[in-house]
Amino acid sequence: MGGPLGGNLDFSDALRSWQQGDAAAAARAARRLIALGPAAAEPHMLLALACAPAAPERELARFRRATAIAPRDGGVWRDFGVFCRDLGDAPGSFSAFVKAYDLGVRDPMVLNSIARHLIVTHSMLTAAGGEQRTALHFLGELFSAHPELRQAHRHEQVEAMTFSPHVPGDGVTAADVAEAFANPGGRTRALVRYVLEFIKVSDPGTALVRLGAGVPQPDLMARLAGDAALLALLRSAPVEDWELEQGLTSLRRDLLKAVGDPAALRLSVALAIQCHLNEFIFAETPEDRRQVEALVERVRAELRSGGSPLPLTVAAIATYRRLGEALPEIEPWLEPAGLGDIARLHFTEPREEAQLAAAMPNLTPIGDEVSAAVRAQYERHPFPVWISARIGGRRPLAELIADNLPALPLPPGLPDPCSLLIAGCGTGLHAIELATHIHTSRALAIDLSLRSLAYAQRKARALGVDEIAFAQADLLELSGFGERFDVISSIGTLHHTRNMREAWRVLRGLLMPRGLMHIGLYSRIGRDRIEETRRLIRNEGLESTDEAIRAFRRQISAKRPDLFRMLTGTAPFYTTSELRDLVFHVQESQHDLLEIGGILDELDLEMLGLHVHPEIRARYRDAFPEDPAMISVANWHRFEIDNPGTFTNMYQFWVRSRR
Repeated sequence: MGGPLGGNLDFSDALRSWQQGDAAAAARAARRLIALGPAAAEPHMLLALACAPAAPERELARFRRATAIAPRDGGVWRDFGVFCRDLGDAPGSFSAFVKAYDLGVRDPMVLNSIARHLIVTHSMLTAAGGEQRTALHFLGELFSAHPELRQAHRHEQVEAMTFSPHVPGDGVTAADVAEAFANPGGRTRALVRYVLEFIKVSDPGTALVRLGAGVPQPDLMARLAGDAALLALLRSAPVEDWELEQGLTSLRRDLLKAVGDPAALRLSVALAIQCHLNEFIFAETPEDRRQVEALVERVRAELRSGGSPLPLTVAAIATYRRLGEALPEIEPWLEPAGLGDIARLHFTEPREEAQLAAAMPNLTPIGDEVSAAVRAQYERHPFPVWISARIGGRRPLAELIADNLPALPLPPGLPDPCSLLIAGCGTGLHAIELATHIHTSRALAIDLSLRSLAYAQRKARALGVDEIAFAQADLLELSGFGERFDVISSIGTLHHTRNMREAWRVLRGLLMPRGLMHIGLYSRIGRDRIEETRRLIRNEGLESTDEAIRAFRRQISAKRPDLFRMLTGTAPFYTTSELRDLVFHVQESQHDLLEIGGILDELDLEMLGLHVHPEIRARYRDAFPEDPAMISVANWHRFEIDNPGTFTNMYQFWVRSRR
């Protein structure tokens, strides 16, 4: 409770009754105290707590009376926050805890409650002085005052990093960043934006940006090799920042000349992992190629003569080339030389995937010309490369739908467990995450590309996910397939077929009565600038080779700075296969919601809802209050016209068979 009533033993007795579970005695004592001194806050609060289960609204008024009596007592506001929380009033609880914080209360419950609310609502708090405070700020205060709680609340810090901007003074350290990447809970790519902001304002990050701008930086390798945040990022996810990329490109070039420096080796291994993750998208000069070829020949000569190459030299080569192609004879030497991570990425995993591809079941022929071209693209360049997945606690399908579509009245009769088809699984990230978040009786994931399927199966095995069967198939050829599924998920696949409408019709034929479909399609409105880029590439006659993609990235900055600014703000710009998929794809179609609505009618499907950010949901609700379930395709089309950035990635939505 807030504070003791100057020496009043009756209040101590009343509080003791409450703590011992005798709410009736506590209430009687609190009423006597209020009769004797109505200006004291604590009896009002105790009476509210004692009587809340019977009459919560009336007792809420009593608590408000207590805060009016003692408006500057942080303890009163803290207890009011607890009271509101227990009543299920999250906004009221948050407001009370913030008031308590502003009045100096710093106990763990208040700090964690404020942080948790900001995480759940993906919001920030504007402090009394006008500065913005994120959930990380309050967690930082919590960890500073109570370091023993850091590990217990680490997952909340990681979650907050996935959507919060970096604000100086938020309490996050380089060690925190490294720990977040070590245990990301499947959020690796979501952490990148925060970590980039964190690194760019650090001394090593600032120096790296200057290096990329052509300004020499003394002792930079030692400074970078000691930066836990940068090393963790390099080893975990593509660096999605143009200025940092230029610095890393210059650093990679310098590493070709570095000799015998332990810091350089540590940095070179991390950069080799980064270049493997981004599929060697950094720019190369003719001089770079000459130096790399010379180093490859030197290492070959040393191996032939029985010598031992410098680990730094081999790691530097691995920042430019796949060793399995450029230097296959180096494999037995890597592990003993301390380059086990490079051995795994360049030899062990590709060999395992080749074995899995050779044994992959085939369900249909791939005779369609467009399907064959799409398959060829992904056989050369499986998409996407990924590190971690969000493995869920398996639960009923109804709970997943409720989380995805909070405005939707839950449809009856959802199967549990359900049979699941993932049509177009690529390298398996979506398939693994979906199949491990719901109860499944069977899960089948299909794709055109054997290499993509093998990558997916390897990752599933590494994660201990054994309930998914993988198989090669062209979904256009599945009309005669004998199985039917309760749920069919096809995200980002139908728009890469020869005929999206026909492909969707085939999948519809595989759906059980009253089954659900989870569909992702490119938006014509949302991809307007991407399509402009694709037209430029077609008009220029650019190919989709790795070298051509690297050249495109250099050229577009000069030819079309407006498109360059747009592209550098997207994650796919920083990975070869993702950029190829974004603007060089051999087959793509875009659509709008009115067209999709027509197809739903043709296929006898009903809209259940679209995936959108909570802020977008709120704006739609304001614009169309007559559609509380948010399922009007026509309304969403009008909303997108007025807000063309709503679906820049793609439409994602759930639909259900009407019968």
